[in-house]
Amino acid sequence: VNGYLVRDVSSKDILMNYGVDGRKIEVGYDIGLNSKFYDDPDFSINEQFHIKSDKPILCISLVKENIGLHVKNFAINVINKLTDYGFEILLLAMDEREEEELGLFYEIKKQIKNPSDVHIVVPNNPAQVSAAIKKSNAVVAFRLHCAVMAVSMGKPTFVLAREAKQNWLSEFVGQNRWWKFSEKSKPNEEEVFSRIVEDVCCKNFTGQENKNTHLLIKAENQFTSYMEKI
Repeated sequence: VNGYLVRDVSSKDILMNYGVDGRKIEVGYDIGLNSKFYDDPDFSINEQFHIKSDKPILCISLVKENIGLHVKNFAINVINKLTDYGFEILLLAMDEREEEELGLFYEIKKQIKNPSDVHIVVPNNPAQVSAAIKKSNAVVAFRLHCAVMAVSMGKPTFVLAREAKQNWLSEFVGQNRWWKFSEKSKPNEEEVFSRIVEDVCCKNFTGQENKNTHLLIKAENQFTSYMEKI
């Protein structure tokens, strides 16, 4: 082999650790954009926090808008239950403005019981959004785009629907993973917590096998058919 072309410095370092001569390794550039490729999202996500591999990871996408207080109180209570149970939480900021969910995430992290188990992820590009979802065992999504990405990856996806445009998601995730959320109507926190634990851990509290796995398979097939039509 005369040389190697890699997408980022982290990949070059890995090859060098295996004994490859660094002079033979070139870090690639996107010729069309005349700029360096984005770092592999798995590396850049890892740099933001340390993930404990022995814990199930739940990615959460929230919104603030005009229901911020209701979302915050609901999220704090559910996150406290989940981290007590043994989950690690990724708060995925798909809008990085302080006045939107990023600011909400900072408020939540200050008030939860186990802040070391909660990590705020601020992606720099769509690939990093994808990487955060990929690393997670399941996703709780307020944002439509987050839910669509999670379902397309085959992740157990729990939808908190605040707008009519999210109603169709119930067909893909299953009615027992879809809840309406507004100022006047929000799901029972214990119900959401129990559903996440049952579906992610694949067992319910009596130790019986989870009987809802077929819903995920159905959702994957339905989503694939939907994407083929459009």
